[in-house]
Amino acid sequence: MDAVASCGRPVMALDLPGHGKSSNARTPSQTYSFPGYAAIVSQLLDSLAWPSVDVVGWSLGGHIGLELLGSEPRLNSLLIVGTPPARPSPDALQAAFKRSDSMGLTGKREFTQEDVTAYATKMLGGEKWVAPHLLSAVRRTDGEARHYMFMNAMSGLGADQRDVVETEEAPLCVVHGEREPFVRLDYLRSIDYKNLWGGEVFVIADAGHAPHWQRPREFNRILLSFLDR
Repeated sequence: MDAVASCGRPVMALDLPGHGKSSNARTPSQTYSFPGYAAIVSQLLDSLAWPSVDVVGWSLGGHIGLELLGSEPRLNSLLIVGTPPARPSPDALQAAFKRSDSMGLTGKREFTQEDVTAYATKMLGGEKWVAPHLLSAVRRTDGEARHYMFMNAMSGLGADQRDVVETEEAPLCVVHGEREPFVRLDYLRSIDYKNLWGGEVFVIADAGHAPHWQRPREFNRILLSFLDR
């Protein structure tokens, strides 16, 4: 955020419903979904009266960005990291994601302290990358958000994100950690993107699911070049 702001761009990060300092959703079964979260972002743009935005989305945030890419005319461009564009269905998601014990935590309602640590460690690339405030963020998250997000995605709620990136004209940048534990690089490279910036998936060496956290200089170089295109 500091890197983007230093270039003179306004920048904002929001706490989604059920996360951080935002309240839990009043209608969890609807809000805790890709289209539900995307609607929240659109409502925020209405409130701020921003005419256009460049969206950067990590993991779940990337899926929200892809939902916006197909529905929100104010989205100028999108950078996704740790996010495979896929149709919301069991078969498509199996093709996009690797099998992992940690994936089972994605939709788990109740977290033990061991679950909190295991999830954060896997998401952030190892124990040394897990800062106390990030553990607190995992612990705070509404368990209903995990449950309904997973159930809604598996039941087909939301846009066909692969179709979106193969048909939408807005510039798209795709970033991937070399040691990514969840997302399949071969899947990302199999997509026939309509407007893939740089013509390739950018792979950051020696990084896992959170290359922006583990390798910020390399990530910022890609991000700022993309925004300055």
